[in-house]
Amino acid sequence: MFVTSNKFSLNGRGSIKLATLPVLAPYHLLAPLQKFKNQYLNLNLSIQELEEEAIITGLKHRVYDLGIIRKEYIDEKEFDFYKIAEDELVALLPIHHPFSNTTEISLTDLKDESFIFMNKHTGIYTLCLKSCQDAGFYPKILQTARIETILSSVINGDMISLLMSQQLNSFNQHGIVVIPIKPTIKSELGIIRYKKSPLRRNQKELIHFLSNSK
Repeated sequence: MFVTSNKFSLNGRGSIKLATLPVLAPYHLLAPLQKFKNQYLNLNLSIQELEEEAIITGLKHRVYDLGIIRKEYIDEKEFDFYKIAEDELVALLPIHHPFSNTTEISLTDLKDESFIFMNKHTGIYTLCLKSCQDAGFYPKILQTARIETILSSVINGDMISLLMSQQLNSFNQHGIVVIPIKPTIKSELGIIRYKKSPLRRNQKELIHFLSNSK
């Protein structure tokens, strides 16, 4: 942990290279990042959207200074993690599914279903797979895809899916029923730094800014 003042005292010089999952819009991080940029007009904050493995590799090779990623994907012996948001797993069902009128559902209720998951290289795939295994079954995964394809497949009634609740904020959910999983399965999103890399003051301020933006 570190301590920083609420009033920004940097002169705005320098640069920060930030690698992030495609989560800025659904987790409402665009406005805080723009506010930070406005605070430091002379600071070059470059942002690139990547998947988890590329973020981790880029941080280790000093291609990026900081990353935004899910806690489940990192080794906390190698990375410092500063929480930005917390989310929970939900089931996505077509509107005519037998469970579509329930207010909550357990993963064991879905053990005989056919699933479409996020792509295998994502942390969400790993979390969903592990959650099903912890519930006592191996899910029948017929397809992996991006969110847009997942939503279309669920609407068509071909398969069901599991996603994090806030991932859906940027998408039209018409034709889909979103049901909370019980017991709750949570995931934390945060900003990370590689412990072997030096922590500059402007990076420290960005970490403080984002981890206190909610």
